[in-house]
Amino acid sequence: LVRMKVLIVGMTGIGTEVAKNIILQGSRAVTFYDPTPVGMKDLGVNFCLTEADIGKRRDEVTVPKLQELSKECKVSMVTELTDEVVADHTVVVITSHDVMSKPDMIRWNEFCRGFKIDSTNDAGAPMKKAAPISFIYAFTGGMFGSVFVDHGEKHVISDPNGEHPMVGTLLSVG
Repeated sequence: LVRMKVLIVGMTGIGTEVAKNIILQGSRAVTFYDPTPVGMKDLGVNFCLTEADIGKRRDEVTVPKLQELSKECKVSMVTELTDEVVADHTVVVITSHDVMSKPDMIRWNEFCRGFKIDSTNDAGAPMKKAAPISFIYAFTGGMFGSVFVDHGEKHVISDPNGEHPMVGTLLSVG
């Protein structure tokens, strides 16, 4: 956990909650990317934002407020997503489809899944070693949400019982 460097794309309500939890758990660094200007609707879902932030970049106004949570975790932002920026992280979390299109998400997932680092083999010869960057897409829309997680080819999950997942519908709250 202390070596983890997380890139969060989208400082929506879920993005801010993910950032808060990662910072409080002791991650080494968290970087934000969200050029979206703060709007009035953001004030109800992102606890870091105030009316004074309306019109400013979400990531820019969120950095100093979340940095206050931990002096051990470096909190920063980037102004654009590049291969170099993503490659400098161990986890990428995308939380907003407003910030990134589906084709871009697929491109970044493929980049993360196929990421390799320079290494040497047993004989000392240079080689590329698979070092996938964990890719997570988390979306919430009202009472519904979904999560997609890709830790690379070698991360396999075995279903212990083979049963279909439970699906339910909430009929009333009262």
